[in-house]
Amino acid sequence: MTDATVTDRTAIPDSVLAELTSSFGLEEVRGRAYLADGLMNANWRVDTSAGVFALKRVTDVSLDRLARNLEVLASLATDGVPVSAPVPTGSGSLVAEVGGGVWCLFPWAAGAHLRGVDLSLSQAASLGVHLGRLHEGLGRACDRGLLPAVPETVTADVTTPEHAVEKSERLSRAVGDKGTGSAFDAAATVALEQRGVLIRNHAGRRPQDEVPAGPHGWTHGDVRDLH
Repeated sequence: MTDATVTDRTAIPDSVLAELTSSFGLEEVRGRAYLADGLMNANWRVDTSAGVFALKRVTDVSLDRLARNLEVLASLATDGVPVSAPVPTGSGSLVAEVGGGVWCLFPWAAGAHLRGVDLSLSQAASLGVHLGRLHEGLGRACDRGLLPAVPETVTADVTTPEHAVEKSERLSRAVGDKGTGSAFDAAATVALEQRGVLIRNHAGRRPQDEVPAGPHGWTHGDVRDLH
């Protein structure tokens, strides 16, 4: 896989676009626009006689991982989860290797990104429903062999309540000793005190270092986001 350089990141050579158009069956390209918001991959909005699409040159994961992720997205879409399903090439592949780059294509999804804090209660509830469906869909992807089976148990390092309280108190002392008395210092002190209270009140609910994995399965963060 070849990383996009600064000079070629925003442009697609006509020869490459023509080959991609042929591979994905896009017919006539009427316009293309580079999308500057992508952090890792390079993305374009492509307007064609077959519709409007998001074209992505992937540079942040291996070809094998990309193919797996796209197969999982297709599986989720089949299950009715509202994800952007990848468009296959004429040969049925979800990845096109063209011009030294690795490409994938998605139908254009119109809309605006909302921050979590901007969601209404009904929108947050709807998001929770979709996340539940996503978790179930990832479980079915495991059953289909698209993801590794979930292990019987999962181990993780979990901070003890005592250690968490000690750290909170240590940071509070640091604010008092080295702080400037600014509004930020005052807010940090209050937040750390609240943290200590919460930890003490809920110490008994601390997760165990090893828990059965079956009820939990894969989560939406286990498959890297391609967008």
